[in-house]
Order: sequence, then structure tokens, then C-alpha cells
Amino acid sequence: MHLIAQVEKGMISSQDSIINELKARVKIFEKQNELYAGHMEEKLLLWLVSESIKQSDGVEDLLSNILERISVILDIPVSACCRVSEYNLLPVKTFNILSDKEEEKCSLEISNELGEKLNEGPIILDKKSEQFNKVKFTKGFKRKPQLIAMFPFQSLYIPFGVFVFIEDAKGKDSLTTCQMVIQQLINMAVEKLEKLSLLHELKELNYSFDDKLRVRTEELQSNIEKLTSEIEALKKQPKSKTTKLSPDQDKGNANLSFLKNIGVEVRAPLNAILGFSEIIRDDSLPAREKNNFIDIIKSCGKSLMKIVDDSYEYATLKARDEVFELSEFALTPFMTDIYDQYKKDELFKQRESLELKLNINLNGATIVFANQEKLKLILTNLIGNAIKITENGFVEFGCFIEGNKDSPAGQEKMDLKFFIKDTGVGISDVHTDNVFDEFFKVEHEISKLYGGLGLGLTIAKELVEKMGGKIWFESREHEGSEFYFIIPECVVVPQPEVQPDNRITDKSIYNWEGKKILIVEDDAMSFVYLKEVLKFTNVQILHATDGKKAIEMAAASADLDLILMDIKLPGISGYDATRQIKSFSDVPVIAQTAYAMADDYKKIIQVGCDDYISKPLNRRNLLKKIDAVFKKRHLSSND
Repeated sequence: MHLIAQVEKGMISSQDSIINELKARVKIFEKQNELYAGHMEEKLLLWLVSESIKQSDGVEDLLSNILERISVILDIPVSACCRVSEYNLLPVKTFNILSDKEEEKCSLEISNELGEKLNEGPIILDKKSEQFNKVKFTKGFKRKPQLIAMFPFQSLYIPFGVFVFIEDAKGKDSLTTCQMVIQQLINMAVEKLEKLSLLHELKELNYSFDDKLRVRTEELQSNIEKLTSEIEALKKQPKSKTTKLSPDQDKGNANLSFLKNIGVEVRAPLNAILGFSEIIRDDSLPAREKNNFIDIIKSCGKSLMKIVDDSYEYATLKARDEVFELSEFALTPFMTDIYDQYKKDELFKQRESLELKLNINLNGATIVFANQEKLKLILTNLIGNAIKITENGFVEFGCFIEGNKDSPAGQEKMDLKFFIKDTGVGISDVHTDNVFDEFFKVEHEISKLYGGLGLGLTIAKELVEKMGGKIWFESREHEGSEFYFIIPECVVVPQPEVQPDNRITDKSIYNWEGKKILIVEDDAMSFVYLKEVLKFTNVQILHATDGKKAIEMAAASADLDLILMDIKLPGISGYDATRQIKSFSDVPVIAQTAYAMADDYKKIIQVGCDDYISKPLNRRNLLKKIDAVFKKRHLSSND
């Protein structure tokens, strides 16, 4: 109206002026819409991810849900939660919209300057930035990023880490506009991670400790009763200084010594567990102190479990000539799993100045023919011992093929040599001959803190020799040690690594053009998320906000291919809606539920659902389930 008035009054004399002002107003309107859309995106992001954080009941789920939802909502191709090792960002969890393949995992190397900046706050780099080229990806990373966003986090219990988001589409600015929201979500996630970490560790301690201790105690009790009767019989025999002890007497004395050592070592961690368990009952105890005491209980529990496990393993090795079952397994993931295990180990986490290194100079396809469980026990005993006596520097372990790698075709198996190196306290020349003896321990102020029976190296030696190998070490006091062992003829000749075919993406797998899905979801944000997940599949989407509407739409749409049914709906529940729809239609139904326990699953199937998926929804699982339903329906229609 204001513009028309101006024309009538003669204030604007030319048509060009009118058009220019209209254009300006259109631009303002477009910017307002963009701003509104941006705010909607932020609200969706904040609501959906925060709900996922609340509902996640494990660290793996939590990280997966955060990365997946942020990536899907903001349309980010690759995202990862990384841990920091010097100036390397190594992925703990990766989400890739197009592929889960190994080569797409985004390990990064950043400059010292960027590393320092990350301590201060988030960094967002586009390709035009001077710092962009100071970020280097691993060789196998195929993408050509246009924008990299890094959000650091750190807490009392979670080591320093970074959430990384990779954008390969030009002109994308969602990460910039939602930066504050993402940082807020990461702060929420870290708080949840702290709680999950403490609860999981304490729960794990309780379950594993109770179960293993009960089994081991029963077995040891049986042996103790037998040994006690032997010892009593020996006591009744006349003693003579000149009489040489029989083998049975030697065995009895050795067993008595063994039991005494167990008793001494068990007492300290057991007292700590019982004592601190009583202390943390006090409701007035500050949270920080309570958490510290929980850490002590957990550490003592692990020490006690190690004593019990070592005792059982040692007694078993001495009691019978065990024949190890052999099997083929891939060496690289086996070694990587051990590395990951110790990176999460409580004692290693306490060693702030200690670095753990894995060095495998082998073809990634190398296969080993050995007893996997016993080989792991040898390595964990040696690595655990190295970490125990090393405060600063590094502990490095790995393996390589001993001898000529280019062996003749007729030689099917080769020796495998393992090594464990540390920069710890070392071993003096005085103790060189005793290192593998039963109950031998390096008496040092570090090792005294952690107890133990002194059987780890003895067990390692026994196992290596039972496998036909040999074990030895080199060491200098105060400089560190290097342990080596060889497992003979266990390497199956490595095959050339298979080069991956061209990557098949979700977009090529899940093309559902011509299919029609009814989404029954009363929550607007959840529906928007499902639309985002399914948008590239070309599927036609219908929406019902309650059970009654779902029944009406299912009755009116005979060509429906699938219904995604939320169980918790206003009015008619998802259960009742499904039951009524199945009375007149055979359309497949996948239930969505936030509480899919065993009984819920039975009820879901009883009302006629074909499958179910738990909330918070996992994008890839959902796509696989839908695809499976479509394929099954296609096959049945062709019969």
C-alpha cells in the first residue's frame, strides 16, 4: 500500500524504480525465509540430538546417534568422533552417509598451530582458508573436502577428543550457522559420556568380577582341598635332614608356597574393595570423592581378577599337558583389538606421559594358524607388565614374519616373531636369570603400587613353549626392556590384498522409486527426521499423526508398500492400529518403539507387525529393514 501511495503522489516517476524496489523487498523476504529455515534446522538439530543423548544407554550408541543425526539433518557426508594423539586425530567412531567402508574413515593430521587453537575452541576451515592445507587426511580417504569443522571436548573422565565434520559440497554453511547448537550438544554428550563411563565400568566390574570369581573360586577350592589333604599327609611323615624329598613331597611344598602367595596378594585388593564399598554407601559423600573411590574399587577388582585368572591359568598349565586347538584368523584385526583394549585400560589412562604404539610390518591380509585365546594371553601378560613398570616414554608392540618373506611356493607356513618394547625401569643383571621364575617380581616403587602374583611372565613362557616357540628378552636397568617370542610355522602365506571395487553407495542400493510408505508419527520432529533419512530413496511418503488417521489412510490407499508405525500414539495406540489394519490389509508394518524389550517384541509380532526398530532410530538399520521388507514382498508376489 505504501508503494502504491508513492506512485499516486508522483514520488516515483519511473517503472524501473518500482521494479527495483520490488526486487529489494523480494530479497528481504527471501532472507527472512532463509533465516526462518535456519532456525527450524537448529531447533530440529537441538531437539532430536538432545533426545538421542538422553535415550542412549551406551557409549557406542551415544556416539553413533550424535554423529548420525547431526550428519543427516545438516546433510554432512562424513563425520567422526576422534581421539587426540599428539597432533593426529584418530577416529573412535565414524559416520558416513554413503559408505561404512574402511577407506572412508577420516583420520587427520593437523599442524601444531591448529592443535593449539583446538585447545581454545571450535575451528571451521573452508577451502579458501590459509589453515585448510595444514590438515592432512590418511592416504585411503577418497573425498575432496570443501569445509572441515572441528569441535574439541574434554572432561574429567573422558580424554581430550574432537568431533570432526567434513563437507564436500561447495557453498554449504549449515555447520557455521549451527555452530553454537553443535557445541551445546557436544557439551551435553560429554556430560552423558561421563555418567555412562562410570556406570558402565562399575556395572562391568560387578558382573564380570562376580561371575568369574565364583567360577574360579569353585575350581580353586577343589584344588585347595586336594592339596590340603596332601600337605597333611606329608606332615605326618617322619622328617629327616638326610632324606631327599620325593617328587610328591616337592610338589606338595610347591603347592603350599603357591597358596601362601595367593593369600598374601588377594588380601590387599580385597580389603580395599570391601572398605571403599562401605564408604560409598554414605549419601553425604561428595560426588567427586565417590567417583574416586569407585575408580579405586574398579582398579582393585581388576587386580584381584588378574590374580585369580593367573592362578587358574598357572594351575591348569601345571596340572595337565594341554593340547591347544588351532584355528585360522586374521592377524591385523587381532592385534588392533589388543591395542584398543589397552588404550581403554584404566592403568594406561593414568599414564599421561606414556604412548602406546602398534607396529605391524605385514600384509593386511595375513592369516595366522594358532590358538587365538592363548596367543592373546601371552601378549596381554607382556604388554600389561610393560605398562605397569613404565611411567614415561612408550610401550610398543607388534610382529613381523621371521626369515624370507618371498619363500618358495612349496613353503606354506612361516614363523611369526612378536616384540614388546618399553622405556620402563628395566631389569638389572642380577635378576636376568630369574625373570621367568614363578612369583618373581621386579621390586620397584612403581610395580609395588599394583601388586600381582608375579606369574604373568611365567605363564607367557609356558604358553610359548607349549606352542613350540621360544621367548627371550634384552634389558638395561633404568632404560627399558625388549621382550621377543616366536611362534613357529603359524603364518599362512599372505595373499595379495584385494583391491576394493568401486564403492556402492546407499543411493544406488536404496532406490525405491514407485514405492509408497505411510509414516505414522505424532511427533513432528521425528517425522521430519524420517523424511530426511528417506529423501534420497525416491520413495513416496504419506503421513498420519495418530492411529485413527493411519487406519483411514491404510483403508483408502490399497497401493501402500509399507507402514512405519510408531507404537506410542495419542488415542488409538500403534498396537491397536496395526491390529485393525491387518484385519483388512496385508501391507507390511515395521514398528518404531522406544522400549523394545523382550515382552514388547512378542506383543509387536502378535498384533501383526513384520519387524520392529528401536528408538533412537539408526538410519542404516532402518534402510536395511525397509529394503528387506520390499525384497520379501517382491519375492512373494512372484511366487
